[in-house]
Amino acid sequence: LQKGSIMFERSAPSRFRLDLSFEGGPRSRFGDDYAELSRAEQASTINWMIAVGVARGSTELTGYRDCKSSGFYFILQLNYRRTHWRIIACPHNAEIEDLDDNTYTCNPQDDDQFELEAFEGQTLSVEYADEELWLLDGESRRGRGHWVFADETVAAGKLPPGDYYPTVLSSNCPTSFFARVA
Repeated sequence: LQKGSIMFERSAPSRFRLDLSFEGGPRSRFGDDYAELSRAEQASTINWMIAVGVARGSTELTGYRDCKSSGFYFILQLNYRRTHWRIIACPHNAEIEDLDDNTYTCNPQDDDQFELEAFEGQTLSVEYADEELWLLDGESRRGRGHWVFADETVAAGKLPPGDYYPTVLSSNCPTSFFARVA
């Protein structure tokens, strides 16, 4: 997939999970395996940025820029050495809250963004449940998107009511992953 979007079907509209597994290989290396590549080899790598989340069912998607208007997403971007994912939420009027109640900025220009270790074969997931969007690493919840709304009827940390579908948006970076919706 390059610069596109995929909206998946789900069996239950109120609770679903989208798992993404990032396979290794000659064009998708992590950590020291990546650092040992030449600059030319590093330039041709894949899987360095992707957005995963939920989109409103009535939305026509075109690609990565839809993250600001079509739904709610976690943007996953690998750091320079490909050892950690730097994660922000989109739209950016949000924070990510970890399980210890620490909050992290989602402003792309700021530091102190949420991070998770990155490695070959890793499965990251988003789970939509009880009008909340969670980020999982393997089977463990690691953080929750906390969007800010002017409408006081939306409870803190909840998404507004809607007909949401699991969705992946990619930038102009070639992307290869295995997806499963549960």
